[in-house]
Amino acid sequence: MLGILGSGGSAEIDAGHYSELDLMGFANSVKEGATLRIVNSVRLSALARTGLASTGKGRVMLA
Repeated sequence: MLGILGSGGSAEIDAGHYSELDLMGFANSVKEGATLRIVNSVRLSALARTGLASTGKGRVMLA
């Protein structure tokens, strides 16, 4: 889904619509120079938030 998120691109997704496993997959697909913003991240477990913040080559922001 977010594989098209290339260098310099950005996307925003709602954590309430996806499982934690799906979100990890999205975060891993973010390419260098791209930004993924995950809103409603308070619904995620602490472990998932930590993993999402440190994965992928691009930037993953939790809001």
